[in-house]
Amino acid sequence: MSRFRSERDRLQYEAWKRQDEEEQQRPIKQAGARLSRTVGELIRVQRSNLLDIRDPDFFASPGLENITMEMEAAQRFNREEAAGFVRENPDYFPSQKNFELLASYMERNGCTIIDRAMWKAAVQRFKAVGLLDERTEPETVVEPVQVEPDVNSLPRLPLSHQTQAAWRRDTDGSQEGFDLNSGEKRMYTSFQIDRMTADEYRRAFRLSIPALTKANFTK
Repeated sequence: MSRFRSERDRLQYEAWKRQDEEEQQRPIKQAGARLSRTVGELIRVQRSNLLDIRDPDFFASPGLENITMEMEAAQRFNREEAAGFVRENPDYFPSQKNFELLASYMERNGCTIIDRAMWKAAVQRFKAVGLLDERTEPETVVEPVQVEPDVNSLPRLPLSHQTQAAWRRDTDGSQEGFDLNSGEKRMYTSFQIDRMTADEYRRAFRLSIPALTKANFTK
């Protein structure tokens, strides 16, 4: 037995229930929207720190902040450390765009001697705010397989339904017949013949099929 006295009471109850659930969810949705705005603003600030100004959170390896080297030695050190970082971090995609972003970041922060720990810290910060290209997996292209038709498995008309001229073919399997649409004479290849249905074969070569009678089945 229904707990509602009428359909109207049931509909009013369901409307009240929906409204109550919406009221309970409203603070959660509002908090989620505020959080999304806060996260978006934080990402914007972090991107600006990385791209536009000297980064207040820039990481420099201890011991390298005040070190000096001859230019040739510094360049060799930087090359070896950059290569070591790429080798040890296969998830980093060494694209031209990524290199230019990171090199500009180091230069903007007044850094001319850079070890692999500094490269790693910079890459992690750039990745966190979606500024670096990611390595993409190459698409696998599946080549279509060409299947040659097995002409021996295609149905053929019994010889009893063919005239001698109809089933005699040239050495290459071609045969003269009549076009199914225009009725004009034409040549059919062995492949075309083997793909014909029994009715198409009869019309293409103008065969007369004897009528089936009870005698046909009792011989």
